[in-house]
Amino acid sequence: MEDPPNDFLMVISASSKSAVSGTGKTTLGTGCAKTLDGSSSGFDAEEQATLSAGELGYEIIPGVETRSAVVIDESQGTPGGGSALNTRRAMKTETIETIGSILANRDKMLTIIIIVQNFSMLDSWIYPLVDAWLLIRKGPGHPQGPVATHHKVEIDDYDLKNPQLRTPAVEDLSWDPLPEDDPDYQVMDRKKQEAKQKSDGSPDADGELGDQEQLLIAEGYRRTGTAWRKIPEKDERLTYSSEWYRQRISDGESVGAANS
Repeated sequence: MEDPPNDFLMVISASSKSAVSGTGKTTLGTGCAKTLDGSSSGFDAEEQATLSAGELGYEIIPGVETRSAVVIDESQGTPGGGSALNTRRAMKTETIETIGSILANRDKMLTIIIIVQNFSMLDSWIYPLVDAWLLIRKGPGHPQGPVATHHKVEIDDYDLKNPQLRTPAVEDLSWDPLPEDDPDYQVMDRKKQEAKQKSDGSPDADGELGDQEQLLIAEGYRRTGTAWRKIPEKDERLTYSSEWYRQRISDGESVGAANS
């Protein structure tokens, strides 16, 4: 009897001893997606990559072809990037429902690539789903790089109160750099730059307000007694869920909250 078809979930992170940026995470993730996508149309970063857990779970995973590869970059969270898959956002609605979307669509046999700064930043609910963890130990700029170590991720299913995580090493890997004019890499880089602009408060290419402006507007409605769930309905410029605004304003992430 053959095993039922399933997805393949891969996490890519960099060693804590390496630089925060320039380690090749996005290059490796994009290259893996292009190689492992088994759909008839192939990998398209414009439609199959994101920096938002909500977009991954609500739109990309349900909408892509069977055997596609999908990518979420900066999944530890980045200003302007939308919801994340990290431990501090563990109870965000988007995060929980994204994990549910991964589970509900396992029969689509997707390759799901999660790029994160450090493996430990991911929500622990994801650990049992991980089939491979690629830890970049030497980036492309290293004289002996690039080098990543492929680890298995194993959870003790019988230790229910405090399940032990084991990550035995399997092999060392190297990869060819993507050319700077690679269209998928350019899309990934553009998405990260757009998120950065949003975090700075600059409107994006579609005229969408940055996160801080949206938080200030939402906070104003909240101070007038508007229920959290009603806030996104009050202003068409508010593009996130009510839970997105509630959590960030409660955490003091808006300028108004910080000054109050």
